[in-house]
Amino acid sequence: MDINYLKALNILEDTKTNLEAIFDNSPTSTFEDEEASYRLQYIMEKLETTEKTLEYLNSPYNEGILQKNNLTGNLFIKCNGYAKNCQLNCGNLLEIFYKNKWYVGKIFLSINGNKSNYYLYGDKKLFLYPGMLARKRF
Repeated sequence: MDINYLKALNILEDTKTNLEAIFDNSPTSTFEDEEASYRLQYIMEKLETTEKTLEYLNSPYNEGILQKNNLTGNLFIKCNGYAKNCQLNCGNLLEIFYKNKWYVGKIFLSINGNKSNYYLYGDKKLFLYPGMLARKRF
């Protein structure tokens, strides 16, 4: 990740800490105070989400081809080179390369009778199938 984004991460952390101190010491006795408190809380939540996303994007990952275990039906990433294969579970964050773009989301399992399918839910809902290029961060 570019160093400027890492600098921004430091600024986000400092800003969030400063806003939390103000929030913790501010009254909510009037309508205006309550509205200001609500807006401040909203901003702090967005800062925290952004902070976690930047930390996630800065973490190392294993990349490989998505595979399905024929015995268990579970998904895993068959990693390239020396890396160990990555086991995947429902709720895990996963990145999938689809139509020349990376998508990030959580893995979900859909069961319909005897048939089960895995999906990636994020900005886009994607059906997961063996052969897709995938990344798992740790």
